[in-house]
Amino acid sequence: AHTMASVNITVYLFGGSTTAGLSNELWKLESVNTTWALLTGGENVNLQMQPSARQFHAMASVFDMLFLFGGKTNTQRYCNELWSFDTTSEGWAVLKGDAHDTQPSARKGHTMTGVGSSLVVFGGETGRLWDNM
Repeated sequence: AHTMASVNITVYLFGGSTTAGLSNELWKLESVNTTWALLTGGENVNLQMQPSARQFHAMASVFDMLFLFGGKTNTQRYCNELWSFDTTSEGWAVLKGDAHDTQPSARKGHTMTGVGSSLVVFGGETGRLWDNM
């Protein structure tokens, strides 16, 4: 299961399961001319920092930024990493809060959406049960 999100008229696709296994590829679709371009992941190693391959994650946009949260990795681990992708500079950054910040638990199969300048995460499986959040 991959994720897709749009910023203006551009659509982005990240990760999921392929015939070769889990993917960490980020693809960009220019919707005007329906041209796909591989930005990161796979054979394209132009970035040193990028999310690991995963499935059942969530991705949403806020302004010109994409945000990727959670999912299940190649090691069968549920994660609660929060990544941002700047669609202008085309670079990834992992976002870490203060040690005292409250954050969602590691999960897969959840949803996430941008509301104004905020992100809302709902539901998903934590490995033990389905959570509503």
